[in-house]
Amino acid sequence: LVLLAGYPGDLQRVLASNVGFKGNVLLRVELPDPTPAEVSRMFLMKLGHKGLVPGEGLSVEYLSELLEGNTDEDWRAERNGRVAGPLLQAPGGG
Repeated sequence: LVLLAGYPGDLQRVLASNVGFKGNVLLRVELPDPTPAEVSRMFLMKLGHKGLVPGEGLSVEYLSELLEGNTDEDWRAERNGRVAGPLLQAPGGG
């Protein structure tokens, strides 16, 4: 069993690099980029795993609105779910 993970374009180049390799890939699953709400849930989960408690008003809905209002879909897609981690490293984030 071999699992490959990465961006679709990068994986296409890997598969195209060897005709025999591409022919042996039996199943391909593409996962959609997480929505702002999903990234917000990831952030809040990471916060909890660090033993931190979100302040009053810091909700999935509030964080989602911030992400949607201050980033665009392309920016989020480039970073995928990795947006949640750096938020904890931001000043005041722990």
